[in-house]
Amino acid sequence: MLSDPALDLLLHLYSKAVDEVGKEAFEQAFLHVMETSPFRPDISEIRKAAGINRGIQDPTEKKALSELGFILGIMRLHGPEIKPIHGKLLKDRDEDGRILPRNKWEFAPDTPTPRLDAQTEAALCQMGMGSREGGLELIACHPALPWNSSKDDAEARKFKVRNAAEIEKRWIESWRAV
Repeated sequence: MLSDPALDLLLHLYSKAVDEVGKEAFEQAFLHVMETSPFRPDISEIRKAAGINRGIQDPTEKKALSELGFILGIMRLHGPEIKPIHGKLLKDRDEDGRILPRNKWEFAPDTPTPRLDAQTEAALCQMGMGSREGGLELIACHPALPWNSSKDDAEARKFKVRNAAEIEKRWIESWRAV
């Protein structure tokens, strides 16, 4: 049982978190944490589940999430399979308007895919159970990517919060394992 001052402080912290996160997001995050936490959830767990102020202190976790953000950025540009972007066709006709043979066409330079460091590649394989492509497929399910947008109703938001947390947790575990 909490003392009155301790209870007042706890309610103040919860109220502050509700104001910061928003009532619906707080409720969804609170329910998610209540379902998954072995103990009574603290404010930091709720805020983390709501996707704000993760309060990351562990440098390994911080680096892992930084790399995940880098991968998500690459996926936004190059797609979920992280393929190079081929340059646009600049010229396929001669001065008289006749179509040139294909080997004479001119293209803008390709945009190559950025190289991932060895630990990131290994973590992708670890996450995908030995398959880099499997790891990429899992990360491609992250709600931060545009092709995972859905109606922004309460159920979709709840799924997005849960899905993001699970993908990030699995990524961090994979990162630590390599």
